[in-house]
Parts: sequence; structure tokens; C-alpha cells
Amino acid sequence: MGTPEAGLEIRRTGFLTRLQAAGAALLRRVFGPGRAYDGWRRFAGEIGGEFVDRGYIRRDSNQPGRWLFGPWVEVHFIVRGYPAVLETFLEGVGRSIQRYTVLRLGVPLRTAVSFAVSPEGVLSRLGKLVGMQDLQIGHGDFDRAFVVKGSDERAVRSVLDDAGIRQQLLDQRGGVFGLRPATDPEAGARGELYFEMVGLIRDPERLRGLARLFQETVDRAQQVGVVGEH
Repeated sequence: MGTPEAGLEIRRTGFLTRLQAAGAALLRRVFGPGRAYDGWRRFAGEIGGEFVDRGYIRRDSNQPGRWLFGPWVEVHFIVRGYPAVLETFLEGVGRSIQRYTVLRLGVPLRTAVSFAVSPEGVLSRLGKLVGMQDLQIGHGDFDRAFVVKGSDERAVRSVLDDAGIRQQLLDQRGGVFGLRPATDPEAGARGELYFEMVGLIRDPERLRGLARLFQETVDRAQQVGVVGEH
């Protein structure tokens, strides 16, 4: 037979559990994904992907001790057999808060190469592009529109010397696109294609354009020997 104290503790625990659940539900209604993400849901459905609501706060895996705030929403889908993740989150920048849209795709590398393509004045949230030099691709309209930095001029020019890729980048102007080493030290000779942009991309047609950009880049990078086959 339980004691009065035990009964009181059970009721208190139940009350705290219900209070936490109610608080989480309120935060989700206030900060969770709303109609602004209808385009993401539509994109996920059209591309055969999965729309995932991860909540509104998480730790930054790249910088221990820092938190990223939501809503944290993802779309998981497949690009040429490789898993891709489209995500958005809020991040503190100085005294302000910025929302980012990021698309990432892990790929096997045949050669150690990295590059970044960005409009003049647009910087990556990851800071300096260490070990890269300014490059010219050899197409006037593209070279005037973008700053290209890379670690291997021949390999980078080979990847970007594709009219479809250049047009997709012109259509997606405003973000940073590139290839970088995988952050996981156990990933081996792997790289990560990425696109990142300040703001929330709501238009599903533009999201489809990003998917096409990644598809065409994987195809081209395999053709020129930068990315390996499955």
C-alpha cells in the first residue's frame, strides 16, 4: 500500500509532465513550421522526399556550445543515389538573427578538390575559404556575376565548364554553392556539395531548380573524374 507522500509525488510528476507537454505544444504552435513551409511540403511530395519537422532548437554540430534556433525543418530526398538534406534554421549573427536555407549532399571524391561560387559581396556563413584562390572560368557573363574560389583550378573549371550548371547558378543567384571536404573525420575521401543562402526559399520551383543544379553537378563531376561512381 502506497504512502500519502508517494501518491503526492506521482501526482506532482504527472502534473509536471503535462505542463512540459503543454509548453512544448505552445512553442511548436508559435515557432513551428506554418504555412511558410507549404512550398517545402509540396517540393517534398513532388520529388518523392520526406518533410521532417525537427522542432525549434538544436545544438550546432559544427560549433560546440552554440545553439541553432528554429523552426528546424528538413526535406530528405535522393540525388543520383546519394542522400540530400534541405534544411532551414535561425542563427544569431552579432545582435541580429538570420534565417538560412541550406542544401547538402555527401559524395565520394576521387580527388581532393574544393570550390565555392558566390555573387560579389555574398559571404559563406562558414567564414573564410581557407586554401582557395580566385579563379576565372572563361565565360564572361558567369565570371562577371560570380566570385569563384577553388583549390584546384583545372578540376574546378572542368566541373563548371557546363552551360546547364552555369545557368542554374545564374537562376539561383544570391547564395553560395560549392564543394568542400566532409566534416565527419570518419567519412574518408568524401566531400559535400552545398548551397546556402540567407533567408527562406519558399518557392517550390526554385527548390526544384536547386535539386536540378545538384543533379547536373554530380553528373558533370563524375564525367570529369572529381566525384566517384556508386
